[in-house]
Amino acid sequence: MSKTVLVRAYTSCNLGDDLFIKILIERYPGVKFELIAGEKYKQIFIKHTNLNIIQQPEFNSMQRILNKILYKYSNSLFAYSYYKLWYHFFKSKRKHIDAYILIGGSIFWQSQDEKLNTRTIINHATITGLKCIPKFVVGANFGPFFEKKYLDRYKSIFNRFDDVCFRDLYSKQLFNELPNVRFAPDIVFQMQVNPGYNKIPKTVGFSVMDFSENKKLFQYEDAFIRLVTHLIEFYSKSSYIIYLCSFCKTEGDERCAEKIYTNLSPDAQLHTKKKFYEGNIPQFLEMLSGIEILFATRFHAMVLGMLFKQKVFPITYSEKMTNVLSDLKFKGKFLKLEECNQLQIIEIVKNVENNQFDVNMREKAMEHFSKLDELLL
Repeated sequence: MSKTVLVRAYTSCNLGDDLFIKILIERYPGVKFELIAGEKYKQIFIKHTNLNIIQQPEFNSMQRILNKILYKYSNSLFAYSYYKLWYHFFKSKRKHIDAYILIGGSIFWQSQDEKLNTRTIINHATITGLKCIPKFVVGANFGPFFEKKYLDRYKSIFNRFDDVCFRDLYSKQLFNELPNVRFAPDIVFQMQVNPGYNKIPKTVGFSVMDFSENKKLFQYEDAFIRLVTHLIEFYSKSSYIIYLCSFCKTEGDERCAEKIYTNLSPDAQLHTKKKFYEGNIPQFLEMLSGIEILFATRFHAMVLGMLFKQKVFPITYSEKMTNVLSDLKFKGKFLKLEECNQLQIIEIVKNVENNQFDVNMREKAMEHFSKLDELLL
């Protein structure tokens, strides 16, 4: 009899997270997966017959009204109500599944001004609602966090999981005292690259992100948009084809791309193509792989650029990117978001020409699944 696995992931049509799901379900074709996601994911993975999409639990109309009041006046009562919602959902699944997988990248982070962390509430409900069910964390990094109690809370949560495999050494070292916590390079590094993907000469891509609603990073948004705009103008004057790429509409990538496109001269606009990911994984990867030079703001633009053996110039907005670059012993140049005003365009263009990184991490990246293999293969 085939096994059934419940999966929770970041399901907002983000290319990196969708690749995680794709790699997982294709690794275990004989396993039945139940993914908590919206209806769009039925279309994204329509060809994967071992995946079933299920809806997350929701409050009924009366409960929603009550919880709006609780959220406003009593965090603790709202937290308890939200915990019970997910606890009963997980408990109802307990008799029907063989394992639970939480897969994703930046899924354990703390906001400085949040009233409560619903992700942590769900993770608490997981360990109680799925008692005695094997539980796994795959592919994540930890942080940022601002309070020791947040870290301590997750030490308690992860202690109740069978296996936790982070994608960066920094995250692993935060939990060194837990024997079930490991490290392996990002899951996407194990992806098979189509040898038929050929680079198109004189092409340059830009993976962009919107920082306007990030209270920590919004101050750098104008400088970032100016930098990308100037780079596109530079390459268009050299008759390059430019690809302005969005990896996740939900997080504002398209909005940022449109701002940049509007700022371009008419001639640069003629050289620029907007390419937005909408769940079309094979087509988007084929387009991306053909680019010769890639300016990567998205984490997985950086990873894919290395996989596709492109000239990659990371523009890092968080420690999750610099931590991975350190783990990979990356010797090339990169730019931190807060430094967007500090480098000349000609210097960046010169640096990117030497930024081809031959990464061979496939076997090591597969280690994310080593404990799952023991259960599912």
